[in-house]
Amino acid sequence: MLTKEKDFDPKLGNQGANNNNDDDEKNANLLTAAYVPAEVLNSSPATFGITSLFCLTYSNRNDIWALGCTLYQMLSGTSPFKDTSEWLIFQRIIARDIRFPNYFSEEAKDLIDHLMDTDPSRRAGVGPEGYAALKRHPFFRGVDWSNVRAGTPPKLALQSGQFLEAGESVLMISMVKKLQKLSSKKVQLILTNKPKLIYVNPTKMVVKGNIIWSDNSSDLSVQVTSPSQFKICTSKKVLSFEDAKQRAWQWKKAIESLQNQ
Repeated sequence: MLTKEKDFDPKLGNQGANNNNDDDEKNANLLTAAYVPAEVLNSSPATFGITSLFCLTYSNRNDIWALGCTLYQMLSGTSPFKDTSEWLIFQRIIARDIRFPNYFSEEAKDLIDHLMDTDPSRRAGVGPEGYAALKRHPFFRGVDWSNVRAGTPPKLALQSGQFLEAGESVLMISMVKKLQKLSSKKVQLILTNKPKLIYVNPTKMVVKGNIIWSDNSSDLSVQVTSPSQFKICTSKKVLSFEDAKQRAWQWKKAIESLQNQ
């Protein structure tokens, strides 16, 4: 599990996978289905239930597989085996059905391939050199591992620089649902200091909409309907969004603060 500490330092946890609690039902909820490694599924009966999976022993080799899943999600915004049900997710894991977006670098694809090798003994970081070999992978070129915590984190930037102009930086970004009458679509809502307000397809990394900016609140305003839902109103249309992390009021404040500068 990837969590966030103060100062936005990332922290990895195992979501209780090594918890020896005898309550199987409780343990069943401690792991995300999409992060279960193939060997765990292959060692279970074909008619397994979700609760039986988490009685199995986990090792650092399983964690390395999960690291590959985490890296994929951090780069793409979605898990590598995302599907409509846990059963379909498990089938994709067993088949190792990984589909890389075309914007993934060769180094990223190579690292994820090695982290998620179907043979646990061949995974990056499992050999005699341990994690030292993993840290030397070209994907991490330029990382000063001995000084990671003391270093200054990079400024928040978009996956692809094509969305930003010279000197432009991101002020706020969220994965949200763009609500429509009969459906909803997941998009990345982005506010920059230009100012610019856009929403992007998180999988294809293409701009799906550019919300016309105005410093005049009669031409651009934000209406909060709940902690998670808000509307961005322009003179031509009203766009409805849902932020699962309940940052509707933060969006309103960020946009209005920029208008008042």
